[in-house]
Amino acid sequence: MDGIDKKACRQFLEPGRTPNSDCGLFLFPKLKYIICTAVKIVGHRRLLILCLYARGNTPGDKPKLTYTMFQASDSFITYNHGTDTKAVSPEGGN
Repeated sequence: MDGIDKKACRQFLEPGRTPNSDCGLFLFPKLKYIICTAVKIVGHRRLLILCLYARGNTPGDKPKLTYTMFQASDSFITYNHGTDTKAVSPEGGN
């Protein structure tokens, strides 16, 4: 089976909506990430898209998109939304 098309995945890096910072989940101090999911057709493949949001340091801070993961049945890639948006695949190639 073909790999995941990284160029096609870039169109789905910014989700249409973000989690509400007033949600009760963000009040738990041990909670590190909130995960939002979607299933989309990306580059002619059906992928599970996981958006991981880091909670803010203080209550009421807007959640920050930290990682976006694209999961297929046989592979996955992860985008780090740090200083540089970079694709990381398990085989090490970009």
